[in-house]
Amino acid sequence: MQRSLRIMIVAIVLVFGSIMLWGALKYFFIKRYFSNFKPPAVAVETALATQQQWQPSFSVIGTVHAVQQIPLTTEVNGRVVSIHFREGQVVKKGDLLVQLNDRIDQADLVHNQVAADLAELSYRRYKKLLRHKAVAQADADQYLYRMKQTKAIVEKSKLIIELKAIKAPFTGHIGLRQVNKGQYLVPGTLIAHLYSEPPFQLHFSLPENQHNNLKVGQKCQVRLAEDGPLIATGVIQYIDVATDVETHQLHIKGLLDKKQDAIKQGSQLLPGQFVYITLQLGKSHLVTLIPKSAVTYRSYGRTVYLVEGDSPYVRQRPVTIGDVVGDQVIILKGVSPNDRVVISGQLRLYDGAHIKLVPTVKPS
Repeated sequence: MQRSLRIMIVAIVLVFGSIMLWGALKYFFIKRYFSNFKPPAVAVETALATQQQWQPSFSVIGTVHAVQQIPLTTEVNGRVVSIHFREGQVVKKGDLLVQLNDRIDQADLVHNQVAADLAELSYRRYKKLLRHKAVAQADADQYLYRMKQTKAIVEKSKLIIELKAIKAPFTGHIGLRQVNKGQYLVPGTLIAHLYSEPPFQLHFSLPENQHNNLKVGQKCQVRLAEDGPLIATGVIQYIDVATDVETHQLHIKGLLDKKQDAIKQGSQLLPGQFVYITLQLGKSHLVTLIPKSAVTYRSYGRTVYLVEGDSPYVRQRPVTIGDVVGDQVIILKGVSPNDRVVISGQLRLYDGAHIKLVPTVKPS
């Protein structure tokens, strides 16, 4: 019995000893393998950080407006008897555009004028009689007030006739006609839109934190597309005295250049059109630029991978970025000119990773 127990104990010790020995040998060989293991180099493309002169600017979408633009309407009732303009025509200030029927008003004017003449004649007679004290002062005053009243009625009739001859309040281009001959108009009926001729205005808004970078007379550039050719230039004409309490935007009004060559370029613009406006902010200065693809966006901030001199290793470095200039970005902090940064393959990199440089493929 005791012999069997001893055999069992020895067997258990041998089994557990073998397991422990196997574990120790496994740990030893794994440790030796990883101590000598070198991960393969990651193939990456790199680029040098450059330094160049840069003019700070701010781009925003704005709207073209005519200096004067109004909806032409009627102030009185009346039927259209004649239309004196063509759509798109340039009209001069004071040109007759639409004539409403005023025949009844003309007849009223004649009637009222006769009454006014009679009232004036009667007052003159009473005035002579008053000098001789043949009539009372009250009677003379009554005829005086009657004369003034009839003259006021005549002026009212003339004004109604004048309002029924709808004229251009300023020189400009007239838009689509909204009325037809024979149509009865009521006050407020839209006839057409009238736009003054170039130069045009620019209406746009900027964030309130840009207020200190703006001033009246500051130059701006206008393009039809964000990266399109320059169409016209202008200056800031007015900066609002308060910001919008809901959007915290500052409303700005600009005026396109009045020079003839600039007006010819700006003739491609139309009132109501969207344009891209670029404002120059501050003075030009030297900045450090790297390709946008070099910046890695992490939850803890923006980083780049820098190649350590001529060694095949990289270091991860946090950076502070500024404005984007084309396919490059301005680095405010973290990268110096001539530093070599990784521009592709960052997903497989880590701090201290071994890299292998491959030629940068330039787009055709």
